[in-house]
Amino acid sequence: MLRYLLDTNVIIDFSKGRGQAFTLVNGFVQQGADIGICAIVVTEFFSGIAVPDRTVWHSFFANMNYWIIDRAIAERAGDYRYTFARQGRQLGVADTLIAAVAYMESATVVIRNVNDFPMSDISILIP
Repeated sequence: MLRYLLDTNVIIDFSKGRGQAFTLVNGFVQQGADIGICAIVVTEFFSGIAVPDRTVWHSFFANMNYWIIDRAIAERAGDYRYTFARQGRQLGVADTLIAAVAYMESATVVIRNVNDFPMSDISILIP
């Protein structure tokens, strides 16, 4: 079974019923796909959700895998940042952590902004 790590922008689009992201995530849910999130995604998403609207999103996230950012993932993210910095490309901590979670969990990152994920060792799906 394929595993998917949803990036924040995809969940935001889903939450607003926007186009392909809405259709894709709904399809994953209906198929019982192995969907995951991590601390970065939860933090970014909840920073934009009003307190009265959070109950429904707590329930939504409760039905997904929650992949922990452990030391091995942090080290991998650091490796990504180091490698790309030497190539003249600065990557953000949040994006490299998400990529490292996807790598360690053998998950495909579902992302709208592919430019933030130049790593060749992870799979990407663009809605």
